Amino acid sequence: MAKKLILLLLLIPIIVMICLFAATKTISNLVDVPVTGIEIIDATVLDNQGQIYLNLDDPNDSYTLEYVVHPTGAKNKKINVSSEAVPGKDFAELEFEQSDSKVKIKPKSAGSAKVYLATVEGGFKASVMVHVESTALKSISSEVTTSKLAVGDRAFITTTFLPSNPSNTLLHYESSNENVAKVSPSGVITALSKGTAEITVTSDYNANISTKVTVEVYNKDAMDLGATSVSSGANGKISISIDADDFDIERLSYDFFDKDGNKLSDSFIAAQLVQKSEGAYELKYEFKDEDFVGKVTVKITYTNGEQVITKECEVEKLEGVSVFFNNTETGIYAGQTGQILFEVTPEDEEVEYELSVDNNNVSVKMIGNTLAVTANKAGISKVTLCVIGATSESTASTTVVVKPKNLSVAENSNTYGIEDLLTVGNFEYDYTNNKLVNTAETKNKVTLHYTTSTVAGEGFYDNLKWVSDTADVYIDKNGVISFANDTFVGIVKFHAEFTYGSISEKTETFSARCVANAVNVYTYKDLWTATTAEKPIVLRNNIKDDFGYIDGVKNVKYTEIHTTYDDTYYKNTNSLDAAKVKILISFKNDVYGNGYAINAHNVAYGLDDSDQLKSDALFKGPLDFVAMHETKASITVKGQDNICFALYEDVTVKNVELRGCDLKSDKDGNIDLIDLTYTGTTVEILGDNTSIEYSRLTNGRTVVRAFGDISDASKVINLNIQNTVLSGAREFIMRVGSNCFVEGTYENPYPSIDGDSTKAYDKKDEYAHLSDTNKQSYDSKYIKTFINVKNSVFKDAGLFAIGVDSHFAGKALEDGNRLVYKELGSIGNLFKTGDKTSTSLIDTWKNLAKTSYGAKVTFEGQVELLTWKNLDNVDSSTLVDVPEGSIFYGKIDFDVKDIVDKLPNSGTSKGITYTEGNKKYVHAGIVFFGGGKNYGVFDSKMNSQYTLSTYRISLQDIGKDYFRFAAGEEDFFFFMYNADSAKSGFGYKDQQVLLGEGGKGYDCIYNK
Repeated sequence: MAKKLILLLLLIPIIVMICLFAATKTISNLVDVPVTGIEIIDATVLDNQGQIYLNLDDPNDSYTLEYVVHPTGAKNKKINVSSEAVPGKDFAELEFEQSDSKVKIKPKSAGSAKVYLATVEGGFKASVMVHVESTALKSISSEVTTSKLAVGDRAFITTTFLPSNPSNTLLHYESSNENVAKVSPSGVITALSKGTAEITVTSDYNANISTKVTVEVYNKDAMDLGATSVSSGANGKISISIDADDFDIERLSYDFFDKDGNKLSDSFIAAQLVQKSEGAYELKYEFKDEDFVGKVTVKITYTNGEQVITKECEVEKLEGVSVFFNNTETGIYAGQTGQILFEVTPEDEEVEYELSVDNNNVSVKMIGNTLAVTANKAGISKVTLCVIGATSESTASTTVVVKPKNLSVAENSNTYGIEDLLTVGNFEYDYTNNKLVNTAETKNKVTLHYTTSTVAGEGFYDNLKWVSDTADVYIDKNGVISFANDTFVGIVKFHAEFTYGSISEKTETFSARCVANAVNVYTYKDLWTATTAEKPIVLRNNIKDDFGYIDGVKNVKYTEIHTTYDDTYYKNTNSLDAAKVKILISFKNDVYGNGYAINAHNVAYGLDDSDQLKSDALFKGPLDFVAMHETKASITVKGQDNICFALYEDVTVKNVELRGCDLKSDKDGNIDLIDLTYTGTTVEILGDNTSIEYSRLTNGRTVVRAFGDISDASKVINLNIQNTVLSGAREFIMRVGSNCFVEGTYENPYPSIDGDSTKAYDKKDEYAHLSDTNKQSYDSKYIKTFINVKNSVFKDAGLFAIGVDSHFAGKALEDGNRLVYKELGSIGNLFKTGDKTSTSLIDTWKNLAKTSYGAKVTFEGQVELLTWKNLDNVDSSTLVDVPEGSIFYGKIDFDVKDIVDKLPNSGTSKGITYTEGNKKYVHAGIVFFGGGKNYGVFDSKMNSQYTLSTYRISLQDIGKDYFRFAAGEEDFFFFMYNADSAKSGFGYKDQQVLLGEGGKGYDCIYNK
C-alpha cells in the first residue's frame, strides 16, 4: 500500500522535476482561458457617468445593460448580478434578467441602488447606479404635531408622499367643524372652541388620494378665546369658547378700549355676539370711524354668579391692502410642482394681482391663495406678487429653491477593484521641468451627477459645495481634492450639498483613501520614475500596452541584483558575476492600485508568434542551482528566477493587479501554462513586513516567491496576503523557503539546525494541534519566513499551489566526484562513457549540501486552493532540463499518466483521484520538499468546513535509489484535498460547482 501511495503522489511530478533532477517528455499543461475582467460597454450609460434612470410609473419601463467579459476567449463567461443600498437614499428593489452579454433591469420600487455585475470566475466587477423614479403620487399620510389642543393653540400638519418626490405636491385642507378648529391653506390648525374636528388632507393631483387627522380641542378655563391676537380690516371676528352646561348668552359682555385705556363707543366700533354652536360664539365687529388706523383692545367678560372671567385681545384696522408670504423660501425638486402660500389683508377687499418671476427656472400660476410652482431646472428664483387694492397696493417676494434631482456622486457608480475604494495621491510628474507637482487641479476631481433632463439654472453652482469629514483633506466647489496635511494617509468621507438658507439637498457619502505624499501614476514612464525614486504610488490607469515604452519608444529598463539564493555553484565555476537576477519594477514604498493592472507582458513574455524564444527576450529562464553542460551528460537544475515585481521591506501592495504577462489561447479556448517557462517570478518578496491585500497576482513561472531579506539571509521576514486572488503559475503559485543555511559535509550532508539531533517536524499534520507555546518555541528556533494567507484564492497551478522548499543535501551535491569514484553503485553507471567512468562531469558539484531554515504557511479565514487538475494536462518538465541525447535522457524517464491509469481508486488511493467520464483529476495542494531536512510547517485557522488531508513519501520507496544521492534521503510531505473524504469535502466536483453556472465564484471568499 505504501508503494501505491508513493506512486500516486507522483501524479503531480514535483518530486521528479524539482527534487530528483529528473525529466520526462514535455506535456501541455492546459487550463481554460481565465477571465481577466468585465467591462460595461453600454454607450448611453458610459456617457451618463454610470447612471441609469427608470420610471416606476411606466409598467413597461426597463433598461438592458450591455457588458463584455474579457478576454473574448474566456471559457466561463457566467456572471452574478446583485444590488445594494446607497447610503442616504431609499433602496430601489430591482429585477434582473440575464441573456448573452446583457442584463435587463426592471424596477420594482422607487429609490436608488448600486448594481454589480460580477464574473463567477475571478470575481471581477463592474457597476452602475440605478435610480428609480415614481413621479405619480400613489398615497399620502399625514401627522399633526399634537392631537390635543387648548382653545387658541395651533398645530401643524406634516404630510409624507409616496413616492417621496412626486411631480405634484399641492394639497388642500378642510375641517369637518370650523367652529371647533380651522385649518389654513398651508396646513396650520387653529383651535377655536371645545370639541372634536377631523381635518381632511387631499391631493390636488388626484382628489381620490387623501388622508385624515383628528384634533380634540379643550378649554383651559370656563371661557377661552380662539385667538389672542386678531388682525383685520374694517371688519373682523373673534371666536369664543364657553365650557358650561347652563350657559346663557346674556352672561357674555364686551368693551373696546383705546391705547390709553379709554372706553370706545359704538359709534367708533360696533360689535355683535353670535352663537355658532353649543359652547361656540363669535364676536363680530366693525370700525365705524373711517379715518382711524391702528389697534384697539377688546375685553370679553363671562359672568356666572360669583364667577367672573375676563379675556382680552387686540384687533387692528389696517390702512390699505397688505400681502405677505407664509414662507421666505420654498424648496422643490426639478420637475416637481409645489405650492407657495400667501395671505392678503383685509380679506374682504377687492384686489388685483400681478405676478412675476426673475428667471425661467420655475413657472408659476395662481390658484386661490396659493401659487402653484413648477420647477423647470435647478437654481434659485425670486417670485414677486403685487396686490392692488382700491386705495393702495402691496408687494411681497419669496425665494423658490429648485433642488437638483437625483443629485449623486458620479464616482459612486464605479467599482475600484476588489477593495472597491478609490485612492488618490497628491502629485504627478512634470517631465518638462523635471519635478513633482501638485495634481489636485487637474486630476483629483470628484464629480456630481443629476438627472440628465435637468439643466442647471441661475444660482445653481454658487450654492453647491463639497464637505470633507477631516480638516486634513478638503474639497472645493468643483470637487477637487487637496491636502492641508502633507503627511496625511487615511480614508476620508465626502458629500456634496446644495444649500440656500434653510433649504438643502445632500448627496450620499463617498469615501476615498487620500495619500498626501503619493504620486499618481498613469504610464510606464510614471511608474518607472516613481518607483526608482522610491515614492508611494497610486495607480490611475492600466499599464500594459506601454509597459517598457517611454515616450512611445521601447526602452526596457530594469535593475539587477546578485541572487539571494545559494550561489555556491557559481563560486565553484568561478562565475559569480553571472549570478544576477533582473528586476523590472522594484516597489520600495506602498502601492495603491484602484483595481488597475500593471502587466509586464511586453518585457517578460519571451515567446514569438511561432512559440519560439524571442531573440531579444529579457528573461531566458532561472539561474542554475547546479548544472552539467557536457554534450552527452547535460542536466540543469534551476534556482532563483528573474523578477517582474519586487517588494522590499515595509511595503504594502493594495488593490492592484500584478500580471507577469498575458497568454495566447488556442482554437479550443485553452491556454498552456508551459508558455510561462521564461516569464520569471511575478512577485518576489525581498524584505520583512510586506503585505499584499485586495489584489490579483497572476502569470509567472512562480507567482509569489518569498525566501528572505535581500541583504540578510538570517533575518526573519513576514508576508501577509489577504483578500487576494493568485493564479496562473508554470510551477508554483507560491513558493516559500529560506536562504539561511547550515553547511553540510560528505558524511553529514543534511545536518540539523543548531546541532539539534532530532529530525525536522516530521508529523506536519500535527503542528496545527500544538499549543501556542509549543508553536512559538518551534517557530523561534526553526522558522525564518512567515506567510499568513487570509480569505484568498489560489487557482491554476502548473505543479502545486504552494511549494515549501528545503535545501537539497545529497552526497552528490557535497562532492560529486567522490560519490562517483568511491561509491559507484547504480548512480555510478549513469556516468560511464564506454568502458571508463568520468569524474570530470561533476567536479563542480561540491559544498552544495545544506540544511535550510523553514518557512511557515498559515491559512486564516477562508482560503481556497482551486487546483484540481486534469491528469491529461500534467506537465513534467519544469525546473530540470535534460536535453534529448544526454546520457540521462530516458534513463530517468517517468510516465506519470501510465502509472495513474493503472492505480485502483480504492484503499489508501481512494478519493485522491476523481474520475469524470474518461478523465481523471488530482489535487495539487501544498508540497513540502524532501531530500534535505524540511523544517517548514503548515498551520490552519480556517473557517472552512473541510480540511486538507496529509500524505508522505520516501525517496527510497520509488525504486530508483540513485535519486536520493542527489536530493537527500528525507521524506516529502503533502497537504491535498481528498475528494471522497467527509473530513475534507472539497473535491473536483465541488470546485466545478463553485466556479460554474450558479456558483458564487470567488467573491464569497475574498470580499470579506
